[in-house]
Amino acid sequence: MNTDILFALFVASFVNAALPGPCMIATMGRTLRGGWRKGALVSLGVLAADTLHIAAAIAALLGVLSLSPAALIAMKWAGIAA
Repeated sequence: MNTDILFALFVASFVNAALPGPCMIATMGRTLRGGWRKGALVSLGVLAADTLHIAAAIAALLGVLSLSPAALIAMKWAGIAA
């Protein structure tokens, strides 16, 4: 995996962490109760969890592709793979 893909993954994870939702509410709540350091720790935890989730999804897609090369064509049609 080259650095361009890793950087894109990092940016996507960072943007995902900033979107409103349960993680944002947890981060804001922890920041208001414990200060910015506690909020930053929660934010880093969310970012780490999102990165692991994305890595698991990529591994699952690669597993499907290794079982059936024809699955790549189906994934391209579905917009999942490039």
